[in-house]
Amino acid sequence: MSATETTVIESVEAIRAADPGNMLDRIKELPQQIRDAWKIAQAATLPPHFGDVRNITVLGMGGSAIGGEFAGALLLDELKVPLAVHRDYGLPAYVGRDSLVIASSFSGNTEETLSGLEEARKRGARIVGITTGGKVAEQAKAYSFPLITFDYKAQPRAALGYSLALVLGVLSKLGFAKDVGAQIDQALIDLAKLEERVHEGAKTNDAKKLAVELYGKLPVAFGAGVMGVMARRVKDPG
Repeated sequence: MSATETTVIESVEAIRAADPGNMLDRIKELPQQIRDAWKIAQAATLPPHFGDVRNITVLGMGGSAIGGEFAGALLLDELKVPLAVHRDYGLPAYVGRDSLVIASSFSGNTEETLSGLEEARKRGARIVGITTGGKVAEQAKAYSFPLITFDYKAQPRAALGYSLALVLGVLSKLGFAKDVGAQIDQALIDLAKLEERVHEGAKTNDAKKLAVELYGKLPVAFGAGVMGVMARRVKDPG
């Protein structure tokens, strides 16, 4: 990348001009998303018997699915039952009355998630909805299953803090994992320390350095465990 081209990523004004969706500010709001989501999850009322199941399925697409995958990866050493993320219509055959289904949809109108939700209801699974509203909220009211709602004005892909922390909160509240509140508090402290380093005007911004190194190349993202989920997110941020 030439000196002239690098000026584009060194100019805060140029960066802002190329960011009409204001994703930069959404990224900066990640700590607040996580803080709000954890508080919402802790205040939720969930039937204790929802914790007595043989498997867990998170229904979701895009950021909602990634949130479920992150939660599963973070709790891999604690979960005593398998957790799967279902990005499709319908449900796996093993989902039934002894299953917990978490229907996570930012808008509440995700077609694939609604399909899985309807099938879960027919099979008698234990359902928890996570959404800002839409048809998932309507279904929860009509069929009386627990619903956790939040409000965030942004694109669904920008709400990762909510989709992750709300699923973590549900799993913790139902006893599938220990209370991770202390770890979340520490993570938020660590994020605050990073804020200035990743600011778009920072000279030491690691993202800018990486952009210069990758210019003109074909990047490959890979990882294992939690970082495997991160690699998928890097490849498919939608």
